[in-house]
Amino acid sequence: AESGARQRARIEHSIGPVWEANHVWLIFALVVVWTAFPSAFAAIMATLSVPLTAVAFGVILRGSAFAFRKSVTEPALRRLFGAAFALSSVVTPFFLGAATGAIASGRVPTRVGAGDVLRSWLNPSGVLGGVLAVGVCSYLAAVYLCADARRAGEDDLAEGFRRRAVLMGALVGVVALAGIAVLHQDAPRLFGR
Repeated sequence: AESGARQRARIEHSIGPVWEANHVWLIFALVVVWTAFPSAFAAIMATLSVPLTAVAFGVILRGSAFAFRKSVTEPALRRLFGAAFALSSVVTPFFLGAATGAIASGRVPTRVGAGDVLRSWLNPSGVLGGVLAVGVCSYLAAVYLCADARRAGEDDLAEGFRRRAVLMGALVGVVALAGIAVLHQDAPRLFGR
């Protein structure tokens, strides 16, 4: 229990100065794509409205849960907001990766309203993209937390985060290699077939 509390404290400390950046990068990316590629933006938003709405809710839930967890003292509420933070930390990258998988596999037609709002991303390529995104985000978080814990002189925490980073890096590598076969079958246009 003490180790978990120390890990959560390190995570809060690490995220604290930058947590608002979640909202900033999303708004920035949307505005850039909307301005530079309005037709593509319209087609993507129409076809991928389900996963992109889940991404938006996930970003909002993650930021809100982080802020509320820091401000409440009641253990039950802290657990609730901690669970909301953890859930949104998985949901957000999964749906962003699923949307990316849909685009990469060619399931987003250029004509607005021509795409299937479920089958465009709910397929092997979309699920693979979602799983890879969660894995990569977990790996990057563990690497960042390892460095932050080491800077703070918490070598035992740093070692725990380092082990998680190595494990996640290996798992992401295995999933990515297996994903080649998935993409070969599900998105043959990526292989020039």
